[in-house]
Amino acid sequence: MKNIVLTGIGGQGTVLAAKTLAQAAQARGWHVRTAETIGMAQRGGSVVSHVRMGDCGEQAAAPLVSEGCADMLIAFEPGEGVRMARILRPGGVMVTASRVVQPVTASLSKEPYEASAMLEALRVKAACVKEVARVEPEPACEERQGGASCINPTDSGSFLMPDQKSAQEAAPSISTLYVVNEAPILDRIGNARTLNIVLLTVAVHAGVLGLTLQEFKDAVAACVKPRFKDMNLATIDAVEALLA
Repeated sequence: MKNIVLTGIGGQGTVLAAKTLAQAAQARGWHVRTAETIGMAQRGGSVVSHVRMGDCGEQAAAPLVSEGCADMLIAFEPGEGVRMARILRPGGVMVTASRVVQPVTASLSKEPYEASAMLEALRVKAACVKEVARVEPEPACEERQGGASCINPTDSGSFLMPDQKSAQEAAPSISTLYVVNEAPILDRIGNARTLNIVLLTVAVHAGVLGLTLQEFKDAVAACVKPRFKDMNLATIDAVEALLA
């Protein structure tokens, strides 16, 4: 059973991404269950999508992924990744965008909300960090091990809002964290709304989903509107070229 969770802010395309994964899995003959918790999504609130895929003939009895059981977490926004990191199983894999989109809950707070702090809180939990489309080389750090940054994990909570602190403290170790610098990719494609395809391509490349790139492309072609098909397929090719 593959347990995948996608999290982001309303309007980022998490629901379509979950639908695309489900389509690819069903085309393989897998049993699939999905669920969304959207809340205030249309007003900039948090969105969480669950996808459970029975890759070995299993049938998921329930659509929701339990805390500590997700094989992969795909975060469309790094702060949401911090908040939901606890849903990963020990040794799970995470893919996150690098640009902050401030949700309603954060905008109402007086605490700072910065991408660097959110990403650092994730990096200290990861055994290995892989940067995708990084513009500048990462600064050297003698204490860096397995890709995790040199910030003291006990201090990283000082960057976070109270609810994010508890999420970070509860988060299990991440085996591999993919940090995607999506800006140059989206600029090249010319449409920021393909972020979901960018992140899913990295997720497929990571190998956790058990799907081939062609199966993913077929699912995208089946799920997006015809006029957006070529743009989304071009996005997949652009990301795959970076990962090759």
